[in-house]
Amino acid sequence: GARLWVGDRLLINSWRPMRGYSSGAIWLPSGMREVRMEYYECTGVALARLDWQLVSRP
Repeated sequence: GARLWVGDRLLINSWRPMRGYSSGAIWLPSGMREVRMEYYECTGVALARLDWQLVSRP
């Protein structure tokens, strides 16, 4: 399971055994933000990964 917060906003809330991945999108103005990710595993082979990308505006 996994949870992801950006600031005080809970973006991903999948706190249960799961396969595959969870994703979410959020638009943020420039500046620093606190990011917090929690995960747990119950099989012994879990992987948690956090990626982000910069999207440029035309």
